[in-house]
Amino acid sequence: MPNNNQHWNKFYKESKAVNDPSSFALFSLPKINKKYHLIELGCGNGRDSLFFINQGIKVIACDLAEEGIKKINNPNFLVRDFTNLKDNEFNIKIGTVYSRFTLHAVDKKSASRTLNWSYKNLIENGKLLIEVRSVKDDFYGKGTKVGKDEYINDHYRRFIRNEELIEELKEIGFKIEENIESKGLAVYKDEDPVVIRVVASKTSYNKVSKK
Repeated sequence: MPNNNQHWNKFYKESKAVNDPSSFALFSLPKINKKYHLIELGCGNGRDSLFFINQGIKVIACDLAEEGIKKINNPNFLVRDFTNLKDNEFNIKIGTVYSRFTLHAVDKKSASRTLNWSYKNLIENGKLLIEVRSVKDDFYGKGTKVGKDEYINDHYRRFIRNEELIEELKEIGFKIEENIESKGLAVYKDEDPVVIRVVASKTSYNKVSKK
């Protein structure tokens, strides 16, 4: 699995990250069941999880970049590899798994492991909320190619093919509720990437019906 730790630790140590919640957090808020915990996979400086907490949502957030976690100074923000979480690791009922700009930061095998963990650990009808960079993004193809749709520029990125992501989620057992692929969703300064947004729900019936 590629290691972006050095890049992100430097990024957060130098306080380059934005503190306001992302547009994806605002998009996701109405879809979150506040009765249960939300797990953020790859929380960075905590901008979205802190926003969710302020909205009355119970959050556990994890990231491998210690510098980002250290600055938050909250016991519910943990230094963890989100691609290698154990089943029932947090001993809570998880209503939402939230992943913004993190699944494209890990290799395909690690991402697949994460999607399967999400399905296993969500409650019935729990939501998986994903935002990732698409292969249609302007950054695609820039830098050194290291694998299929994988490039290293200032750091590693694996660009996502929407149809492949949706197919994999369905095979795992998720029901796709919303799927968007577009510019204008994650604008930052002069950058306007093409991103994929997915809202998927865990439906055991959906998985059983495929057998």
